[in-house]
Amino acid sequence: MHTDGARLVCIADLPPSPPSKTRYLVRKLRSVLPDVTILVGRWAPAELADEDRALLVDAGANHVAATLLETRDQLRAFAAHERQRAEATASPRATVAR
Repeated sequence: MHTDGARLVCIADLPPSPPSKTRYLVRKLRSVLPDVTILVGRWAPAELADEDRALLVDAGANHVAATLLETRDQLRAFAAHERQRAEATASPRATVAR
């Protein structure tokens, strides 16, 4: 797996796939990419929702979203944070002489 420069991994998981496979994938990714943000979108209607978010967080996910819209919002927040971080490191702060 090529991991140079990776800052985010987004996993889309659609039930009725077994949640144990997603937890396993998250654990493996976390072991290989300890500094990368892992976002899991486990999108299902309420009647098919089969897992507590805490189990995926315990496996190593930074964020778990239950809907596509929630996933989108988390991705936007991550992108905004990365944009601010990049701007802060790319441009030196202006110094005002007194």
